[in-house]
Amino acid sequence: MRDYYSIDISVDVHVRRVFAKLGMVPLDAKADQLIYQARAINPEFPGILDLPLWEVGRNWCMPKKPKCSECYLSEACPHVGV
Repeated sequence: MRDYYSIDISVDVHVRRVFAKLGMVPLDAKADQLIYQARAINPEFPGILDLPLWEVGRNWCMPKKPKCSECYLSEACPHVGV
């Protein structure tokens, strides 16, 4: 069995934006806050959230003209329709 608990998310602009828009961290959150939030969500492997969050930020949750209706997180997002 492998230990993935020490593999954290990569805090980039997309991950930061999606976490903030979902209301999981403040807009001005520091990198440590995002990492701790990912660890709280999935303590066994926080890094597993990295790719899905990056893809949402890159493909649907853009800073301008987001494609909320196409995003698979839209039901959980307080910014949909704002």
